[in-house]
Amino acid sequence: MDLSPILCICILLSITLAPASATELTKSSRGWVWEGKSVSLQCSTQVVNATFSWKVNENVLPTSDRYHFFKNKAGTNSTLTISPVFRNDTGSYTCEVFNTTVKEISNAQNISVAKPTDSLAIGCIARSGTGGVLLTCSWIGGQPAAIIELSFNGTIETGLNKVDRSVHLDYDAQQPEFICLGNHVGKTTKCKMTFERPASATHDNNAITSVKEGENIKLTVSLTSKNSLIPEFTWVRLNPDTVIENSQKIKVESRSSESTLLISSATRSESGTYECRARNVIGTTIFKFNVKVKSKGSNV
Repeated sequence: MDLSPILCICILLSITLAPASATELTKSSRGWVWEGKSVSLQCSTQVVNATFSWKVNENVLPTSDRYHFFKNKAGTNSTLTISPVFRNDTGSYTCEVFNTTVKEISNAQNISVAKPTDSLAIGCIARSGTGGVLLTCSWIGGQPAAIIELSFNGTIETGLNKVDRSVHLDYDAQQPEFICLGNHVGKTTKCKMTFERPASATHDNNAITSVKEGENIKLTVSLTSKNSLIPEFTWVRLNPDTVIENSQKIKVESRSSESTLLISSATRSESGTYECRARNVIGTTIFKFNVKVKSKGSNV
């Protein structure tokens, strides 16, 4: 049986692949670089008798006395050191190497420059106002913006640079700690305030204030607790309970951590028990005053 010769025609496909660049760019530090510090980029190549050219954001690196270059004797690598580094040095850097026959461009390395915040530590601020308190965690001025976390009564709120939280007096605060946490490019800081109910170390609920008819009655509460905030003061006369408001005869003055009730030209009918109720977001403290108005001729 004759077998016809089988002719195999092999077609060789020649595929030309562009070689990957043998020029590599590395950076001396990872992540952000602090403004005022230094950073180095090293360009390594296998190109013989290479000339090195540096670019930032695809533009030729401008002239600056802050740029320091070093080339090793073998001519296989070049180092660029920027010192000190500024915010406008942020960008994408590449290295281009070439000789008479070849040119290669390295991979890109990004430099991101961080600016420190205006203060070393985050601030815890509590501002009392009508009907409540404004809590603020603040750590501003940094680039990029600092990450802020405000924690109060089991609730956490986050933001950048500054976080505010308004807490109404009707809010039932079970945990009195107000905490601020800040994170700026890995640097962390914390502050804390512990609030208290209004308190006065000098007040005596059993004391008796005695005046004669026609004299003025002056009742004052002075708070001594360090972190009781600035409370809302309410004055009440008992039996029957009546909230006291300003009039031509009666005047209530409250400021910061002190409140005063002044009754002009007292009469016997104004004898009785008075209360000053000081209230903040943690709770209410009642300060009692026992007032006795005596007749003008009385010595008792």
